[in-house]
Amino acid sequence: MGVAESFPPAPTLEWILNESNRILNTAATIVSVTSEMVMNHITDLAGRAESQVNMVFRDIEDFLTELSGYGEQAQHCISQKRSELQKARDDLIQNLVNCYKVRQKVFERLKSERTVLHDEAIKLKQDAEVNLARCTEESNRNCEVLNQNLTRLSKRVNTLVKKAEVHSKKEFSERRENIIKMMACDRKAVDQAYKTIRKIIKDIKDCMFTKINNPESFYSVK
Repeated sequence: MGVAESFPPAPTLEWILNESNRILNTAATIVSVTSEMVMNHITDLAGRAESQVNMVFRDIEDFLTELSGYGEQAQHCISQKRSELQKARDDLIQNLVNCYKVRQKVFERLKSERTVLHDEAIKLKQDAEVNLARCTEESNRNCEVLNQNLTRLSKRVNTLVKKAEVHSKKEFSERRENIIKMMACDRKAVDQAYKTIRKIIKDIKDCMFTKINNPESFYSVK
């Protein structure tokens, strides 16, 4: 994608026009590449967290619905634990959001670095367009002056190409690592949620069996 920095000893106007076009096209390519949004850049942290949580609690609610079929005693035991279940759900969402925020900073940094390259590429493209326009003007067909401009543009575009290539490799590597860490956020939060929920379910079952074996205790609990 780069442009050669070696110039003929006596460049012709045709050669200068060709090189100007090549620099312009290279700059335009970098503008296009760097305009792409960083993939997996999360815009709704709470929404993603809630989506993950819903998958966990959907199964739990199905199980509780099944338990409630055992009658009024079971329903009473479940209702006693509703506040704990809600707290577990809220905590899970918040833990996920906090973990996502850490990962979000990586995506934001990558996006910021890409934006800098994008702005540089736009400026270079504009300068290349100006130089190309001058090349085609009858009054400015001074090859020596145009060649000096072209030399500076060539060095700038080659430097920018190298920056873009380095950033592309860096972004791919860091983005991949960040996605893996984000998935680890999900696993850790879900594992902790199931651990908490298992205890709550155990308490519900213990409550049910206690009331079944001792029916009077059901009426003594307000």
